[in-house]
This record gives sequence, C-alpha cells and structure tokens, in this order.
Amino acid sequence: MDRLCLDRVGIPDSLTTFRAGDVASSARSSISVRILRPVSLLALASCALAAQADTTIGTGSAPIVNYTFNWAYTAQTFLVPSDSVLKGYSFSLGPAGGTIGLSVYAWSGTDAVGPALYSTSLASSGTGDYAVGGIDLALTSGSLYAAVFDLRALDAGRENVGFVYDAYADGEAYWRQENGDYQQYGLDHRFGATFGSPSVASAPGPMAALPFALMALRRRKRA
Repeated sequence: MDRLCLDRVGIPDSLTTFRAGDVASSARSSISVRILRPVSLLALASCALAAQADTTIGTGSAPIVNYTFNWAYTAQTFLVPSDSVLKGYSFSLGPAGGTIGLSVYAWSGTDAVGPALYSTSLASSGTGDYAVGGIDLALTSGSLYAAVFDLRALDAGRENVGFVYDAYADGEAYWRQENGDYQQYGLDHRFGATFGSPSVASAPGPMAALPFALMALRRRKRA
C-alpha cells in the first residue's frame, strides 16, 4: 500500500501487514485500540482503493494514419502490466458497417496460441471510437497477449480497424487472410487496454484482516 498515503492519514506501517495472529506483538509495540477509530479505518480504506487504481496501456490519442482494408483478421499484441485483470479494451473503426468479432488470445510472437480466452462481438455503426467494458479477464503479468479482430462479417471492401505509426513499444499490429499467416508492418492499432488488480476477495490483504484484529483488540481491552 502507498506509504505516502499512510503517512498522510497518520497510520503506521505495522497496520499494512496486520493479521489476527499479530495482535499480541502489535500490542507490545504500543498499537492502541484508539488507532482503529472510524476516521482511521475510512482513511485506510481510501488508501486501499487508491492502491487498486486502474492501469491503461496503449497508443493514447496517436493519430490514425489509415484503416484496415480487405483483410480477414487483424491483431494487436500487448504486454500485461503488474495489474493483470483486463477490464476494458478500446479501438477505432472506419466506415465499414456490420459485425466485428473481438477475442483475446495468448500470443507466441508470431501467432495466437490455444483457444480464445475471451470473445465478444459488436455492431459497427461507422467511423469512430469503440470500447468494450466488463471483460474482467485475469491474465499473467509480463506475458504477451493479443486482441484479435474477426473482420469477415463487416462490409466487404470498406475500411475498418484504424491503425497508427508504431506508437506502442511492447506490441505490434498484425494482419492475415483467412488461410494465411500473420503479417507485420511496423504499425499499431489505435487502442487502449485497461487493467485492474485482482479483487480483494481473490487476493486477501490488510483490509480483509482488520475485522479479526479489531475483535481481538476489543477482547484484550475488556480483559
């Protein structure tokens, strides 16, 4: 948890790793029940939420140089940051109407690996920016994945996924025909991928232990 945040609200380091089994040693270190007053608890909760802020990677607002044209598939690879749950993905489309498929795959460096880890489809209403939310897909930090677009149900012969000059250092855009191999041209899609931390429920931390510590301190106070 952010040390600066804890300093600002006056909460000691010892609470950042506080567990029910630490009650006796914490008491000897002069941690009083008074530090668990409601204001401190709320401040600690706000620090925990701040520590779980989302991380967004991608090309930002890099200008589109052109749109994909007459390909069956196109992919954008990306490296997963330390926040490893993919929450949302954004991209840009040209004037082609129809339905576009979006899937997430592990990536070998030249091709998708294994089955799709996530798949959805959405209707294209023409040129503009699009975003898919609620993905909530747990990935592996430091590993390479790809957002793969299936373009076959879009209007034939019209531009679709927008791309930019090489603006993202940790990945590349690829294109392929239905029965071909992926081709790479030193470009990126214009995209953004938003990641969050695993939920508190799946990764218990200091906040999960606080109720047990508080009950133990109350018992000690009564004694």
